[in-house]
Amino acid sequence: METIYIRNELTKYIAEFIKSDYENEHIKLGGAIFSLYKYNDKTHDYTFIEAGLESDSHGTLKLENLFFGKYRLLETDAPAGYYLPNNYTFDFEIDKDGEVKVEGGELKIYNQLLATIYLVKRDFEDSEILLHSAKFTLYKYDSETSSYKEISAGHITDSNGELSISGLYPGDYKLTETAAPSGYYLDSSDSEIIFSIEIDSDKRIIPHPTIEATNKKLGKIHVYKIDSADAEIFLEGAKFTLYKYNDEESRYDVYRTDLVTDADGCLNIENLEPGDYKLCETHSPLGYLLPENPETTFTITL
Repeated sequence: METIYIRNELTKYIAEFIKSDYENEHIKLGGAIFSLYKYNDKTHDYTFIEAGLESDSHGTLKLENLFFGKYRLLETDAPAGYYLPNNYTFDFEIDKDGEVKVEGGELKIYNQLLATIYLVKRDFEDSEILLHSAKFTLYKYDSETSSYKEISAGHITDSNGELSISGLYPGDYKLTETAAPSGYYLDSSDSEIIFSIEIDSDKRIIPHPTIEATNKKLGKIHVYKIDSADAEIFLEGAKFTLYKYNDEESRYDVYRTDLVTDADGCLNIENLEPGDYKLCETHSPLGYLLPENPETTFTITL
C-alpha cells in the first residue's frame, strides 16, 4: 500500500503597531528600532528572530510573515529626543485566526520625551524682579569616576529670568552658575544647584519641579564731599582711588581709580563685591587742601 503525504504550510500573518509620544498619542514617532523574539514552548524562553525593525515616518511598525504564537519586541533604539528604559519590551500574541492580541488591547508602543528642567532666576530680596543673563554650565554625575562631568555650557536665562534644558536622561546633575546677571553677585559658595532626574516604578520619567534660584545685588556706597566748616557746601571734583583687601596676600590692591565727586559733591560707587575696602582721596577740590587723613575704610556685606 502506498502512503501519500499531503503537506500544509502554516498561515503567515501581519502585525502592525503604532509608535506614539507618551503624552500626546497624536504625535507619531519614526526611527524607533526593535528586535523581534518568538516564544519557544519547549525551552519556555524567547528565541531571537530578527533585528533592525524600524518604525516609519508615520510611526508604523509593520511585521510580516509571522506564524501564530507569542512574540516579544525589544526596543533597542528610541526615536531622537525620547527615553528608552532598560530592557523595554512589548509582548503580543497572534492566535490561529490571525488576530493580534496584547495586554490592554492597544496596538500602540509609547516613548516618553527625555526630561527637561526649568529654572527661574530672581532677585534675592524682591522675587518679582526676574534676572536675565545669568549663565550656567551643566554637569552629570559619572558613577564610574565618582565625579561630575561637563555636559553643556552657555545656558543663559532669558528676559523672563528663565532657562530650560532638554534631553536629560535619568541621573544626578549639577548646574553651576558661571556668570551672574549685571549688577548682581556671583557667590562661589552658593553657585551650584544639585538635582536628580528620576523614574517611577513603571520606568517613567518623573517631571522635575521648576528650580528657583536667586542672586543678591552687588553692594554700593554713597560718598558726599563737604566743606569742613560748612556742611551745607558740597564739593565737586574730589578724586579718589578705591582699594580692595586681598585676603590671600594680606594687603589692599587698587580696585578703581576713576572716582570723582559730581556737581552735588556726591560719589556713587556701585557693583561692589563683599569684602573690605579703603577709599583714598588723591586730589582735593579746587581751592581745598587734602585732609590730614585722606583714607576711609568700609566693609561690604550682602
